[in-house]
Amino acid sequence: MFLCDLILRSHREARRLGHVVQSLILAIVSAAALFTLGTADAEARPAPDSFSASFEVLAREAETALSDTGADASREQLQKLEDLRAQLAQTRDIAGRVSLAGTLETRTLEAQIKDLGPLPAEGATEPSAITSKREELDKRLAVKLEPVLRVREMRTRAATLVSELDQKIDEQKHRNLVRRGKSPLDPRLWLKAATETGRGFSEAAANFGVKVGENGLGSILLMVAGAVFVALLTTLLFGRFWTRVRAWLEREIATSRSLARNLGLLLAVDLGSAAVFAVSLIFVTIAFLALIYPFLKPDHLLGLGLLFAAAALVPAIAQWLGRSVFNSPYKQLRLIRLSDERARLAPQTVRNSGIVLAVVMLLTTLKESEGVGTNFVDLLTAVFVLLGSTLLWRLARMIASARKEARREALAARLDDDPEPAEEFDF
Repeated sequence: MFLCDLILRSHREARRLGHVVQSLILAIVSAAALFTLGTADAEARPAPDSFSASFEVLAREAETALSDTGADASREQLQKLEDLRAQLAQTRDIAGRVSLAGTLETRTLEAQIKDLGPLPAEGATEPSAITSKREELDKRLAVKLEPVLRVREMRTRAATLVSELDQKIDEQKHRNLVRRGKSPLDPRLWLKAATETGRGFSEAAANFGVKVGENGLGSILLMVAGAVFVALLTTLLFGRFWTRVRAWLEREIATSRSLARNLGLLLAVDLGSAAVFAVSLIFVTIAFLALIYPFLKPDHLLGLGLLFAAAALVPAIAQWLGRSVFNSPYKQLRLIRLSDERARLAPQTVRNSGIVLAVVMLLTTLKESEGVGTNFVDLLTAVFVLLGSTLLWRLARMIASARKEARREALAARLDDDPEPAEEFDF
């Protein structure tokens, strides 16, 4: 799953690169503002124009995004809100440090005002020289504090926007979590899925026309036929070769009396199966890419190929786990003991469940990357989830039946060993 997300979402990270660069520029400008405000000999000046302008653009963009994002926000809108939230949080933190730092001159003026003593009580007076000096220092402090106050205003505004964005993002995520999914029984879903399917066929036909114009129909058909033929031939040859080798290994396991040798042979079976699967997967993936090449844009091929290969690992791992748990050559190593017929069917059920999981994972990843229509994916996902539920129910019935049989056999054994079985029951 991590590999699929890494591959299919990589192009989304590229779109976020601009936001990252903007954040870095904002951090550099903010650091310059901090240095300017912290210099002892710095002149009184407002906050740097570049810092103010960058923040103003970012704040307006956040306000626009908040107002434009409705109840049913798309993934792009939600991602944009999260990016803006991260940038504003960084601005808030930097502005907070700048506003707390102040300047040496402002701290000096504040200390001088404090040394003049507290303001006289109501009705009392103080020497006119002290009053004049206090007013002079207050005016000078107001001028020097202007950039600091502007940065504090930015910090407050950024903090407010971050809070609003957090609330909006949380509400949207909660709505997506609890919102009732689209029912496959809804005819509108079928109509929308059919519309998206027709649009997809139109785009594929357009891409196919472009490829035919560039390479010629004969070249494309020859490439597709050659790749499919090589994949089928390679898979068939490797499969037949491995079938014979595996049969020989299983015969050796059945006739051997050495536990260590049997475990080594069993490990060889697993490693050989993995190697044959890996080689076959490479050729099948190449054939898959050649098959879809005429219908898709070139920049989508690599991601889809790697995604297909990653999804193919799921049923392979599921089959290996199912065989190890239910149908290991050594019954002592089986975690769940079933009858011979059920022990043969259980790994197939687990493998089919893995296929369903791989297809759902593939569809979900394509949906998140906007590679397939949303309604089309929702419809197919509902169908495959129903199929997966049926397979899990079938597997659960096998396990429940096996437990009942084990209890029945244990009870029968106890009854055979006990001359007075009635005493074993608590009525």
